[in-house]
Amino acid sequence: MDKSQRGLVKKAMRGNPKDFGTLIQEELATYTGVDVGNYGQGAVTATINGEAAAVEGVNPFYEREGQWVSTMTLAVPQSQQDAETLSLEVTLQDLEGRVENEEAQAAADQDQLARLEWEANEETAGTPYPEEPPVTVTSQAIPGSFSASFTLTVDREHSFSFAADAEDNGAKVLAVSGTPVQTVITVEKPFWGLLDSIVETEVPTQGVACLELPDGTQLWMDLDRSRDLGGYDYTLQESQQADLYFDGLPGGVTQATLRFYDANRGQQVLAEFTIDLSAQTVTS
Repeated sequence: MDKSQRGLVKKAMRGNPKDFGTLIQEELATYTGVDVGNYGQGAVTATINGEAAAVEGVNPFYEREGQWVSTMTLAVPQSQQDAETLSLEVTLQDLEGRVENEEAQAAADQDQLARLEWEANEETAGTPYPEEPPVTVTSQAIPGSFSASFTLTVDREHSFSFAADAEDNGAKVLAVSGTPVQTVITVEKPFWGLLDSIVETEVPTQGVACLELPDGTQLWMDLDRSRDLGGYDYTLQESQQADLYFDGLPGGVTQATLRFYDANRGQQVLAEFTIDLSAQTVTS
């Protein structure tokens, strides 16, 4: 795992309910999901081969076929990036169980119908509905901390990394790297203009990145990861260099097209690049 790949490890954490410390199976059965405080930021600590590892995100746990399953992303310490195996120790706290109320859900369905009728009524259309919607899901704090350990074998066969020098309409692609977990594209993005926004202090700029596969699948840029890890500022009104993060490419996919659209979810294409993993080239 080289630096361009950010040393990321994503691992499905599976455990029988009895492995959750003092929680018993009957208690877990009351939850539809278990959330980790702030997606793991400050609520999860981890080591890799005995060294502290930064926790970049932990998703909620969901029950699947009798097991509680989650995914998490850790940054591999620089000193361990050449290791063939990674031994992980993870401790979680600040967990909350989601509890759904079936009666409240039924009331919410009726509430939705009432709101539709309210809008259809000429006398009330466009005015605020007089009642708040029913709360269908509540959270219950799960006390204590819980630990897990597992070992990963590093897979370098399915990773890639190469430099590029392609330009289109002022945008440049400088490097491409990826693993089965994520794809990272280093770009230089110009200022093409502003988008509309109801928040005056956070007006986004034009040029929304999307990685499109040959079968038409669209992988939209992960804004949070691109901002927090890649240095991308979606409000910057000048040219900037940043790492843009996308989901990993499916197995067998060797070509993708990076497009910058003027607006969210695609309208006018501002710049376009063809990425060929087999030839390790980027063309515009």
